[in-house]
Amino acid sequence: MDIYIWLLIATILIAGSNAFVTFRRRNYPGAKIIFLLMLAVAVYAFGYIFEIISKSLEIKLIWYSIEYFGIAFFPFLWFFFALEFSDRDKLIINKKIYIFAVIPVITIIMVWTNRYHGLMLKDISIAAGAIHEITKTPGAWYYINIIYSYLLTAAGSVLLISTVVNLPSPHVRQGITMSIGALIPIVGSILYVFKLTPIKNFDLTPVSLAISGIILSWSIFKLKALQVAPIARAKVFDSIEDAVIVINHESKIIDLNLRTQSMFDTEASEEIGQDIDLFFKIHNIDIRVSDLIKSRKSELVFESGRTRLYYSIRSTPFEKK
Repeated sequence: MDIYIWLLIATILIAGSNAFVTFRRRNYPGAKIIFLLMLAVAVYAFGYIFEIISKSLEIKLIWYSIEYFGIAFFPFLWFFFALEFSDRDKLIINKKIYIFAVIPVITIIMVWTNRYHGLMLKDISIAAGAIHEITKTPGAWYYINIIYSYLLTAAGSVLLISTVVNLPSPHVRQGITMSIGALIPIVGSILYVFKLTPIKNFDLTPVSLAISGIILSWSIFKLKALQVAPIARAKVFDSIEDAVIVINHESKIIDLNLRTQSMFDTEASEEIGQDIDLFFKIHNIDIRVSDLIKSRKSELVFESGRTRLYYSIRSTPFEKK
């Protein structure tokens, strides 16, 4: 079996495994979208394998059309993911994001009905050489979809990278990882479009998408990339004179403002990821997060040297809807 087939099989296994893991952890921010992205990649790679190995042009066209269930929706899902990460999610909240799914739906219809209008593909034949994919002359809608897909993918990547640039220093590692994940699919697609791939006529896009999915999943589950500052910092943080600590659903610290760092003589980079109850214990604060969840408000006596300070503690749950 040729190496490019093995690469596509590996891509399906990677994307499938990633989809399985993200589905099991679907309560994590961003996990549901990564799950759908990986399904799109798996469908793309699966269809591409059978497009290559099928003998007749008619069967190749069927598998080519199946690929588009992944190809057409990936840019939309990528843009959705970028909006979620960058906290520019008004389009998601008010459902207007689904306007961007109209072109992918039309594209799939155009692919499956191409024999009647030729707006997607023309002059279709089987490529000569090692990889027997279909060759074609693009129709008018093909170019519309390509332009739309690149614009949406580029917009998503710009959103991710611009968010990374503005992240505070404790979160730079998460941000850089997300940026790398954002750029890999674009590089893979450009190499294929401009025929710069190591294997002639081999579409590296599904392979690069699977690699990107691994990086994004790692950043979500290990680096907690979608549980960091973009959600809270832009809304409540460094302009507030009160001490503010943000925790996630696992009671792990995901951010703390400058007043908190000054009050406890610590750095955000040292505390992020730590259990909040352990934080309280280390700083001799006799309270547990479960007490705050029950009462929402509590009084605290904090001794700093010979000074006794009295604080009122409030807990406020928030989530994206």
